[in-house]
Amino acid sequence: MSPRVLLFYLLPIIAAAFLATLATATIGSLSGWGFPLQWKIGGCTTFNGGITCAAEYDNYLFFAADTALFALVGYAGTFVGYRLAPRIFERVAVLGPRSILFAALFGSAITLATGFFSSGQLASPGGFWGQTYGFPLVWKTSFASCPPPCIQANGTYYDWISLLGDILFYTTAGYVGLPYWLRRLNTSQRAKFHLVSRRILGVLVMTVIALSAGNCAYATAYGTGNNWTGYGQLTIDHFSLQQNNLLTVWLRDTGPGIATVSNIYIQNANGGPVGSYPLKLTIDQGALGMISENTTSQGLQLVQNNTYDLKLIESQSSDIREYTFTITLT
Repeated sequence: MSPRVLLFYLLPIIAAAFLATLATATIGSLSGWGFPLQWKIGGCTTFNGGITCAAEYDNYLFFAADTALFALVGYAGTFVGYRLAPRIFERVAVLGPRSILFAALFGSAITLATGFFSSGQLASPGGFWGQTYGFPLVWKTSFASCPPPCIQANGTYYDWISLLGDILFYTTAGYVGLPYWLRRLNTSQRAKFHLVSRRILGVLVMTVIALSAGNCAYATAYGTGNNWTGYGQLTIDHFSLQQNNLLTVWLRDTGPGIATVSNIYIQNANGGPVGSYPLKLTIDQGALGMISENTTSQGLQLVQNNTYDLKLIESQSSDIREYTFTITLT
């Protein structure tokens, strides 16, 4: 197989490998999702009729490794197909390296341009608001305690997997449309396009650089700093039960503020006595906080494999916020 043919099939293979890796996020458990390497940690799953959740994290290194493995499998299949029907594969490979680079730069430029146009808004009773950017996948979220041009903001968060997905989406669109457009040109028009293609590629490179710098500048102006004095956002990272009475729960504050937990209430999901425990726990943004309570002090006996509701009270000044989590003790 010639290098030109191999290069032509590179993008479709990467796009297919990316989608295959995303699909493996349905394989696994709360300890890890993905195949063969578990690149997503946490999420929600059903256990003994109840829903158990843990904080979500993506391991980008493992995601890249899984994608590379699927890409190698795709290349092996392409090589076998080329051996069986070389003429068909060469006939399809109509784009040269310069056209492929054009499609990749086109997809990158369109994706970065969507970082300036809000695709949705978020709002919290705690008083902060946010905007999402990116289409079809949201790859950037900016949180702030007041709208621009106010600069009292909390940060811009990037989903690098979604960013790559959008780039592949628009690059594939250019990949499909470019051969159709080139076929409509006559010989002289194709020659003229070939002469100016380097200039076009140079403009696209400068456009990608400018859009990248613009996104960084916008995030610096409106999406950085940590001046938020309102609520954080609590999730259960993990929990454990020892001797049927000592329940330990690790909480994570995903921001954008500091979380202050004043009380926890524990009750069987089917009803029954409620255990009430006062706390004085403060968790910084991005940090873990631990709650450990002996439930028998309140006459509450925990049972293995039963499902319980945990109600957390977060209070700051005169403001009160409640969280309710359902866990299954395993």
